[in-house]
Amino acid sequence: MAVTPEDVQRIFDYDTDLVPDAQPFIDDAQLLFDNVVGTAVTGDSADLVVKYLAAHLVAISDPLPQSEQVKSLLVSYQYRLSDGLGITRYGTTAMLLDPSKKLAQWNKQVVKGLAGPDFFWAGTSNS
Repeated sequence: MAVTPEDVQRIFDYDTDLVPDAQPFIDDAQLLFDNVVGTAVTGDSADLVVKYLAAHLVAISDPLPQSEQVKSLLVSYQYRLSDGLGITRYGTTAMLLDPSKKLAQWNKQVVKGLAGPDFFWAGTSNS
């Protein structure tokens, strides 16, 4: 079973005016899952983790208020990007649902600033 926008909408009732299509977030979540977890988790368990990763990515685009004030209509949003997947309850849940714990290990490296893109040179030397 592949994760659908409706699956994500069921766990996070996001504003469809702000996020009219969750499919790009699902695609990104699947790519992240494939690169970090790989084949260590498969089937329904993999879909469950991808669904929560997608909800995490949507939540960043449609943040929930941290605090609200009625009289002056003040609403504030705050994300501490230094928390990685921990900035949303959906990212935290994705880590908890991953039986391989690879997502949590990767997130720990991201938070510490130790994980990043890998680069390699596939060309030939001019010498």
